[in-house]
This record gives sequence, structure tokens and C-alpha cells, in this order.
Amino acid sequence: LEGRKKQESQEAQRNQILNHLDEQLNLALPQSAVEAETQNAMSRIISQNMQMGIGEEEFEKHKDEIFAGASKTAQREVKLQIILSKIALKEKIQVENEDLSRAVYSMAMQRRQKPEDLAKELRKDRDQLMSLQRQILFAKTLEVLLKESKTTSTEEKA
Repeated sequence: LEGRKKQESQEAQRNQILNHLDEQLNLALPQSAVEAETQNAMSRIISQNMQMGIGEEEFEKHKDEIFAGASKTAQREVKLQIILSKIALKEKIQVENEDLSRAVYSMAMQRRQKPEDLAKELRKDRDQLMSLQRQILFAKTLEVLLKESKTTSTEEKA
């Protein structure tokens, strides 16, 4: 229970950092990236709705609202990806083989799959591998920002 509370607290802090970055920085976003991310968001929403048993006709009724929400989400995601990439570059944060191995193992366990089989899949699908590397890089960058924010808030209290 204590571990879960700590995890929830850290997740809330990460979201606070992301919200701060999103609100404080304005960037020109590459339209192609926003469009691709919007399509990804739409695919996720459709998949989630299908899993919940929501029919296609219900989706069609609200398609414009769903698309608007997906587009807004995509703009935020692309913006945060650019910001986190720049921070990672400045801080010299990199994805190591060990990071990738841990992520593959964790994903395999979630999917109830052998890590070796997932690794083979990833070797065949470069896009999926690059996406995983980006996720790891952004997670590591967020961890650095989280540690820095704790250090700064501790120093301010002193």
C-alpha cells in the first residue's frame, strides 16, 4: 500500500512537471508530427471504445468531438516530446542497452510473452523499437527533472 502511494505521488509530480512545461513554453509544432500523433490518438480511442463494447454508430455520432480531443492531445504530446528531447540532449541523457533490456522484460511480462520473442519482434519492427527507445528516453528525462525539482524545493525550504 505504501509503495502504491509513493508511486501515485511520483506520477502526480511527473504530471505536474509536464503540465508546467506545456503551459510555460510555446513552440511552433511540425504539422506532420501533430497529424501522425492525432491518428495514433484516434486509433487508441477507437480501440478503447471497442474494448468497452461501444458500437461504431455511437462513435460516428461523436466523431468530431473525439477528433478535436485527439488533436488537442496530439499537439500537447508533440510539444512535450520536442521539449523533453531538447532537455535530454542538453543533459546528455541516453538510452542504454540495460534500459532497453529492462523495458523489453517488463513489456514481455505484461503481455505474458517471452522476453526473447518480444526482442525478436522489436528487431523486425524498427518503428516499434524506436518508439520504445523514445519512451525510455522521455521517462529518464522526466526522472532527472523530478530529482531536480525535489532538490530545488528542498533548497528553497532551507
